[in-house]
Amino acid sequence: MTDSEIAAPSPPEPRTGLLPVLLASARIALAAAALIVTGWFVWGQRYWILYAYAPRSQPAPLGDVTNMRPEDIPHNAFVSISGITEHRGLTQKATRGLSLSRREYWMFRLVGSRGVFIAVEADPERYGVATELTVEGRAVDPQRDACCDAMLKTYRDNYDPADRGSSRVILVDERPGEKRGRYALLLLAFVGLAIMNVIVVARTAKRVFARSRHA
Repeated sequence: MTDSEIAAPSPPEPRTGLLPVLLASARIALAAAALIVTGWFVWGQRYWILYAYAPRSQPAPLGDVTNMRPEDIPHNAFVSISGITEHRGLTQKATRGLSLSRREYWMFRLVGSRGVFIAVEADPERYGVATELTVEGRAVDPQRDACCDAMLKTYRDNYDPADRGSSRVILVDERPGEKRGRYALLLLAFVGLAIMNVIVVARTAKRVFARSRHA
């Protein structure tokens, strides 16, 4: 056989059958799962994001905590409040917002407050049991924001298991208008991931549709 008689290799036949469809479905499922997980995380940070982008301002002076109910304190607001810490408290290492560092926080219930707590960074010079103080920070309704669930549950389990009423937690020294940069990066990353996943899903669906037409 001469060189001229050597046949050129035939091109590979396109994949047909169920395998391409399964692979395409897997790509779409992975893209959707990544988008759902990221969206769930961003949704969980929504109140921190709103607080970070709120205008810088002075705290709303609410006065003595014994003169109000927990539900009188607006959720996600920057407030100032006065009271006396109880004779007991909690110590816990935790993160706040998008912070990657775990810090030691103390939680105290304020005497006569009917369910108002403060969560402060550990500082024995500023905070302690049975201490009269005025603090300012971000007010959190635990029924709407789960950022304080672990500390609040531990407190109630240890000291007041029968209490399941409304409550508020003041995250002391958290001020609006701060930490915008880290949340901007989070939102940009989420938008970028969403765009990439939409492109992946669109291209994969287009290929599957084209194969189905030529099948």
